[in-house]
Amino acid sequence: MPFSFEPCPIAGLYEIQPRVFGDSRGYFFEAWSERDFAAAGLNLAFVQDNQSRSTKGVLRGLHFQKTHPQGKLVRAIEGEVFDVAVDIRPGSPSYGKWHGVILSGEKQNQYYIPPGFAHGFLVLSETAVFAYKCTDFYHPEDEGGVIWNDPAIGIKWPDLGMAYLLSDKDKKLPFFAALKTKGRFSAEKPQVWLIGNKGMLGTELSLLLEKKGIPHTGTDREVDITDPAALAAFVEKQAAAGQPITWIINCAAYTAVDKAEDDAETCRRLNTAGPGNIAATAKKIGARLIHFSTDYVFDGKGSRPRKEDDPTDPIGVYGLTKRDGERRVLAANEASWIIRTAWLYGKQGNNFVHTMLRLMQERDSVSVVNDQRGSPTWAYDLACTVTLFIAALEGGKTVPPGIYHYTNDGNITWFDFAQQIYTQGKKLGLLTKDCAVKPCTSAEFPAKVRRPAYSVLDKSKVKAVLGIEIPTWDASLEEYLKSCVP
Repeated sequence: MPFSFEPCPIAGLYEIQPRVFGDSRGYFFEAWSERDFAAAGLNLAFVQDNQSRSTKGVLRGLHFQKTHPQGKLVRAIEGEVFDVAVDIRPGSPSYGKWHGVILSGEKQNQYYIPPGFAHGFLVLSETAVFAYKCTDFYHPEDEGGVIWNDPAIGIKWPDLGMAYLLSDKDKKLPFFAALKTKGRFSAEKPQVWLIGNKGMLGTELSLLLEKKGIPHTGTDREVDITDPAALAAFVEKQAAAGQPITWIINCAAYTAVDKAEDDAETCRRLNTAGPGNIAATAKKIGARLIHFSTDYVFDGKGSRPRKEDDPTDPIGVYGLTKRDGERRVLAANEASWIIRTAWLYGKQGNNFVHTMLRLMQERDSVSVVNDQRGSPTWAYDLACTVTLFIAALEGGKTVPPGIYHYTNDGNITWFDFAQQIYTQGKKLGLLTKDCAVKPCTSAEFPAKVRRPAYSVLDKSKVKAVLGIEIPTWDASLEEYLKSCVP
């Protein structure tokens, strides 16, 4: 290969040395090869070449583009420069850190700087001709910058025994802290890491994020949430690829309520330790976290919709581990939003609606408990609300972190729910035979874990904070079943 690629201490940066062929006549080398760079994992599409000539002591930078970030491949054609990149990628573990490389026309080395860095250089030789290839066009209205001598960054510029020569504009660039406060380094759109993307809610969120054009990366079991090192490695990988994570949505959970009684250790690792690890990872990279919990954190007694600050009294191992997971998340990262939900259904995975449709098509009658009251939740509606949280916070709206409740509006029993599934299923042709839906008691369906008799959640807080109306359970069920019609 005509190039050697040396990774720098900050992920994404590379010092590149081309293979130079020289003899008494001069030299020849390849300065760029799309094929060879791609083989090294750098799939780049350059759109603009720039070149400058400067005298000794000239310092240019630190520059970046706010919403049109540029990747740059830079080199000194003649002379010698000290070239610096400062990591301004939101969520990067090396956010605010810098790395410098001496580039020279004699050595012919190059420096690749991906999007998401502020860039500058100091001329060390009497003159220098500096060239750089860019992955996006120059947008003068989109320029941003950081002052060259910001103590918070602490770049160790070489001492030339003379005052550096800066433009008037570069002398007036703001400090790093001021730009961080204004969020000037934020990308135009958030970068979401969707954990548990293959489950019921994760699938809905994945489709919705794609539809809304929100950049996201989904993972499932291939990234072990119980292993902090695995989480850190994935974050590093995304940052190196120029996709630093600004949001984490955690849909991963152990949800087998009865099985959890015999598998408490696995349940606790996934519902308590895992979310704690994710929250700590989000804290470390400055990302916001949305995590999901359950009505099972309450005891299921009473007749008043439960509010977010009501005392918890979990039912069984599942409820206990979810409650403890909430506590771990909030303790590890204050920038966390926890959404408790209940009676979730959707197209992916097992749920009450799918089970009822199958049984009603197979049997002449089904018996359904009529002494447990709650509110169904269509996974699509919950996913939409998650994107509203993101949009509100990205737009600068005040959305206090903490716990929120979300289900569809209204409250019914499982028997009421089954009756409506049957009525609408027959109407839409999803059910082609008659089936009697009969009420029964919970005692007629014994289980290891007592189900909540009353699990209605008060949604006043989420309605007020986001300014939304929540669809009723029967309207959402109808829309869902329509989407199931072949």
